Amino acid sequence: MAAFLLGEDHARFMSKSSDLQDRLEQKWVSEANKLGYIIASDLESQIMSGKSPRVPGKRIFREFVFRHYMEVVELANDTAIAETQVIDHEKRLAKSPRIPRKLAEVRKAYDIWKRTGRMPKGLADQAAKIQDLYLKSVHKVWKRYSEDFRAGDEVGRFDIVKKVKKAADVANSRAKNIVRTETTNHYNEVRAEIYDQNEGIWGYLFLAIRDHATTKWCTDKTKGGKRGRHGLVYKKGDPLTTKERPSCHWNCRSEMTPLTPYNPRHKRLIENDFMQRRNHTCHPLPEGWR
Repeated sequence: MAAFLLGEDHARFMSKSSDLQDRLEQKWVSEANKLGYIIASDLESQIMSGKSPRVPGKRIFREFVFRHYMEVVELANDTAIAETQVIDHEKRLAKSPRIPRKLAEVRKAYDIWKRTGRMPKGLADQAAKIQDLYLKSVHKVWKRYSEDFRAGDEVGRFDIVKKVKKAADVANSRAKNIVRTETTNHYNEVRAEIYDQNEGIWGYLFLAIRDHATTKWCTDKTKGGKRGRHGLVYKKGDPLTTKERPSCHWNCRSEMTPLTPYNPRHKRLIENDFMQRRNHTCHPLPEGWR
């Protein structure tokens, strides 16, 4: 469908950029696994040495979140630059000054955090959310079995280690969901920030990965009189465009690709009233999502 709507060149680019985004996501899911292993091993060591288990402080989680964000911003910048060249062969689209500046700003913010501990609120909140997953899971188990631990029973101690590590595994699974979702979230947010400042971009086409995991929010199918969003056109500057910019739910893999009237294929989409998101009733996003 992407090739039919956007043309072969743009569709090939979208496929390539989606693969790059997927690889980056898998890399950071793997990094989340490593973080979880470090935390679980540390908790085990603490318990076996007779200490009450303590989850690491906020710095390790903030480092993880910031590094993830920087790599997503870098990929979003690179694909935005390349996509501009693909969709406008005559090069009438102005290069946005934010394209080279965005990554420099993020790196500067990272350096400031390393020196002073000050971190952008959104990233700090994300790090706190991941840390809190571990804190709550481990605290719940520890509260239940702490009396057995204080009794000094070695068998009981091994059992507590298993329970605590299992709790940490559950927290790690939820942390990986956050990584997957935030990869999509950051990627689309940064690209939108770049393209919104380019006067030659009119709006966006919502594209989902259509397979067995595609949700009702992102599919192109209609059920109960309500449609998914795949294949719909969003106008730049419309509050609905910001509200429904992926991620649209946990583990969302959709994205918005820019449309310019300089591209004949895009122009047809822009001028087709039936394709406009505003002319469709879609499934509301999950309650409390945005």
